[in-house]
Amino acid sequence: LRLTRPSDREPARGARCVMAGVRRRNSRRKPKVNTTKPGQKAKKKRRKTFPQMEIVKERWDLSKSVRQNIEDLGLAFDPNVSIPIPKQITGLNVVVEPVQSQESVVKSASIIPELEALSKQPHGAETGKVFTLMSRSDATFLATMIATYNEDYEKMSRDKLNHKQLTSGQLKRKCQQFLKSKYFQEAQELNT
Repeated sequence: LRLTRPSDREPARGARCVMAGVRRRNSRRKPKVNTTKPGQKAKKKRRKTFPQMEIVKERWDLSKSVRQNIEDLGLAFDPNVSIPIPKQITGLNVVVEPVQSQESVVKSASIIPELEALSKQPHGAETGKVFTLMSRSDATFLATMIATYNEDYEKMSRDKLNHKQLTSGQLKRKCQQFLKSKYFQEAQELNT
């Protein structure tokens, strides 16, 4: 039997430990400043938006805000302001039509006919060129698998090159996606 003194025992439950660690004490004295947050805010301010369409890109002014650019192009920035929804009063069955403000009037509609003409041009499935996104490494992997095993997806799933351990069903879907991708069409053009 070993006798313990009261000072050797653990502190009673609920008792606060008086001594704090050095790191905790230092962090209380001089708190660290988050250096990434101000940098992220500055980066956000510097970031400019660039339109992707060529028609819009020609007329885009980087010195103006997005709202000013869109309004200068003759487009509505906020559709709720440009085309207000009439409000109905339920008890009286009276329709109140709001007055059209100066903001809702479009300044110049110069780009609208060009955008309409662009939207009428065939694109996507209509042109016959529909590409699915796929990485180059996946495309080369699937090309070797198809060249080796044709459509035997069970053997593909057991191959040692299958590092991602894709199942036969996953490989089947990936191969179908590969056959629609631009990499497969490029490979066919090179072979012919």
